[in-house]
Amino acid sequence: MNRLKIILVFVVGITVSPVLWGNDAGVTFIGPSNYIPRLDLPQNIPLHSADSCKDCHQEIYDQWRESMHSKSSTNPIFQACWTVRNNPPFCSNCHFPMLEQKPKILRGFKETGPLPFVAIKNKEFDTMLIKEGVTCVVCHLRNKTLYGPREIKEGEAPHPVRYDPSFQKSEFCYTCHSWGFPRARVIQTCSTSDEYKKSGKKETCQDCHMVRKEGLASLGKPKRVYGMHDQKSSRNPEELRQALKVELKTERDTYKPGDKLKAEIRITNTGAGHRVPTG
Repeated sequence: MNRLKIILVFVVGITVSPVLWGNDAGVTFIGPSNYIPRLDLPQNIPLHSADSCKDCHQEIYDQWRESMHSKSSTNPIFQACWTVRNNPPFCSNCHFPMLEQKPKILRGFKETGPLPFVAIKNKEFDTMLIKEGVTCVVCHLRNKTLYGPREIKEGEAPHPVRYDPSFQKSEFCYTCHSWGFPRARVIQTCSTSDEYKKSGKKETCQDCHMVRKEGLASLGKPKRVYGMHDQKSSRNPEELRQALKVELKTERDTYKPGDKLKAEIRITNTGAGHRVPTG
């Protein structure tokens, strides 16, 4: 049986608007150098777990379950990188940021040695909660109150709620999506906010990464438009087509079995307000 055998040799070029690039080496950065302190729960919410939210917010819960936020602590790529670097605590402050998610708590630094961190065992550690990564209360709970991006009248929810306009601003995302390791002069770990500012885009992070949908955001309430919590932009082919232009060039149009194929793939950032990929 004859088999088609084409040997591919790819030359890949990635073109990004110069405004999205910068010389960020050798700069001192201050990042999420601390965890979220203990979050006291309001009445009617028994646990910090997203399971406490799903009965009333099933649709949003299901979306969050599909998001990278829900997998931020268990993602195998993160786990591999974190482990090989001896589990630096700063990484965990974004990937599982709550006190109750910390197996150990950073208490200081050693002057010398391969492991500079001084950490103690955390008595508040919840072995199940750590698996939820960036769970609902990370963004929404403060001072026994659930905060969100729209006004809700008192008594409409079974727990205290309050409107916070920052949920609709890109700055809300910067703490975890734009930072570098503290106390170190290293290439910036994540500079999405700087990339976004230089791009000149007017859309917010939420405009692109929390696509609006009409649905049942809350049990027993009418349908309304809300921002989806699956945040699939980078994993959504249609949205990637709007952000990136992909061109394939070959030396000729046709090939026969056994031919070598030399191809150039050019990827141009035409729509994203930051580098692709970014943090």
